[in-house]
Amino acid sequence: MEIDTREKFLRWAADHNLDQVVAFHNDVKRLMQNEIVWINQAIDSGGTAVLDVTQLRRKKSRYLGEFQDLLAQNTFLMLFSHLEEWLFHVHKSFASCIDVTNSRGNIRRYGDVLDHLGVDRSKATWSFLCDCADVRDCLLHANGRVSLAKNADRLKTITERTDWHVSVDSDRLRIGGKFVLKLQRAIGDLFDQAGLATGA
Repeated sequence: MEIDTREKFLRWAADHNLDQVVAFHNDVKRLMQNEIVWINQAIDSGGTAVLDVTQLRRKKSRYLGEFQDLLAQNTFLMLFSHLEEWLFHVHKSFASCIDVTNSRGNIRRYGDVLDHLGVDRSKATWSFLCDCADVRDCLLHANGRVSLAKNADRLKTITERTDWHVSVDSDRLRIGGKFVLKLQRAIGDLFDQAGLATGA
């Protein structure tokens, strides 16, 4: 495959897959909101044949609380894994001469690859994505428990940035929807900075 064609295909696939993750998030969120509407109607009617008002309120609480949190967390992890896969493919396709095997096991190992592509890693995008790698590590390797994370000090710094919508509640890392949106935009920005063809 020619380089230009490969670039266009990689960019198309990257954008398509990013859009698919976002569509999944939006569709599940819409379905959860529909369920809340149904629950509210059932509460107003005094319950259903199967669930009384107390059970319905508990169910609504789950949708508004833990299910929203789980959706944000899982969408974050899907977006981040998409970024990791993109970095892997960019390395193999356009910078295979760069050795990444002796580097750290997260996205930081691809720094030289991005330099090769002309990405300015001093920009806020790369720094944010590296912070996201620390959040990802905590979620996957410590089940979101900050006290068990290897990078607890870095996580403290990340959660202190109030505009990022990442917090700690009872030692558990919590991700807000705005943080997921910020990750989505940062990934798109990195795709643009890498200078690969848009496929248009």
